[in-house]
Amino acid sequence: MIRKITPFVAVIIMFGLCLAACNRPISGPKQSSATPVPPTLDELSMTRTAIAGPIIATLTAAEFTPVSQTQKTTIVPQVETPTTPVLPVVTAEVVTPVPATPAVKATATTQKPAVVKSEPVLPEVYWLHSGEFPFCIARRFNIDPGQLMCANGFCNGQVFHPGQGVIIPKHPLPFPGRRALHLHPATYRVCPGDSIYKIACFFGDLDPIYLAQFNGLTSPYQLRAGQILNIP
Repeated sequence: MIRKITPFVAVIIMFGLCLAACNRPISGPKQSSATPVPPTLDELSMTRTAIAGPIIATLTAAEFTPVSQTQKTTIVPQVETPTTPVLPVVTAEVVTPVPATPAVKATATTQKPAVVKSEPVLPEVYWLHSGEFPFCIARRFNIDPGQLMCANGFCNGQVFHPGQGVIIPKHPLPFPGRRALHLHPATYRVCPGDSIYKIACFFGDLDPIYLAQFNGLTSPYQLRAGQILNIP
């Protein structure tokens, strides 16, 4: 398109220059006083034809040049390739349900309180109960029996009765030999006339109060014949 316009503009410029040259008066060394005769219509037509002929021929040749001789410009249409939108990656947090812990029902139990065995505290004076005697007290409190008898002025073969006081030495010697008369833990069937104090003396080193607590007995610690006791 630009090549077609450029010769056309050049032709117009040349045509304008030719017209200007034709209208310009011819200067010479001498000017004749004769009035110039204007050219006739035939002369002007011939002049214009002589000037415009080559120009028109050039325009015609340029306009009707075969397509094969001109440079072809191929315009390739740009096709927009659809792009797949990139979706944001969403990481889902998987929460594992925790099974509910079933409530534990409180059950009422009749469990006995634990009883801790401890060595009996040495009293200053111990008062005998039914079925007890000084030698039994010596085994129970881990006291030398001879020292206990001397501290109280007892003699061999003396008869003791309930409620009689026995003085306990402050710094006694330990009981010589084995303190237990019968092996335990064990079970014991209560006989008529038994008491927790008599049963404690039967086993030797057993505290009667601890025996009662171990079997769930309370004061006055009454027993019945045939009752089974657990001996700790």
